[in-house]
Amino acid sequence: MTKIVIVGPGRLGRSAHAILSRRNISCTMVGKNVPIPRGSIYYLTVPDKELYTACGAVPKEGLVIHASGTYDHTVLRPRYPAAVVHPLMTFPGPEIALPSGRIPASVCADKEVLLQAEEFAQAMNFSPFSFDASRKRYHCAAVVAGNFSTFLLQLAGQIMSKDSDLTPAECMNQLLPLAQQSLQNALLGDLNETLTGPIARGDSETVQNHQEGLSSLSPHFSHLYDEMTIAIRKHLKWEKEIE
Repeated sequence: MTKIVIVGPGRLGRSAHAILSRRNISCTMVGKNVPIPRGSIYYLTVPDKELYTACGAVPKEGLVIHASGTYDHTVLRPRYPAAVVHPLMTFPGPEIALPSGRIPASVCADKEVLLQAEEFAQAMNFSPFSFDASRKRYHCAAVVAGNFSTFLLQLAGQIMSKDSDLTPAECMNQLLPLAQQSLQNALLGDLNETLTGPIARGDSETVQNHQEGLSSLSPHFSHLYDEMTIAIRKHLKWEKEIE
């Protein structure tokens, strides 16, 4: 039977252990400075700066797979063969919640172990896809889609709650359906087709009203709104130019 050893008890590591355990797949999790037992697959869920050290502590037998979105499998050299399985999902830790539904995961590996890496991803209840292009741009895209969207929803909640009887959390709950539908709409076409609101309409008066309201709330919020508006307008112009 395949034995999976998870190296790194962070939020992803603990979540991976919980997912595999719930699926009755043999797994062990070890922390830093703890001897690593023998296994068939070693899943490194340590911080990026610790990847090389963690890989060096793994027994010689078995496949090493790291979970970093920043690097491809060659960062583990001289370990050969090796692989990457990086889930495109946020993991707050199993104590809070485990993600449900389809979890895409990019897979990058030496060809001899590509199938094994994909099978491991499926065991984790991930939906694997091959990705061999720039890891820098890949991880940047993940941060934009994940961290930025989280920050913007929190920011919107703070803006809406100011001078109202609603808390930022209550405002975020009211705004969430709009945010979710807007993200779904993004899949339906380019920005010219899917974006709604005053920026898309070219309604400069409404945009100016927003800027005035934000300037009295926070110069930081006002500056961010200005930069986002400029970026969206430039992108809309660019898309029209290439049609």
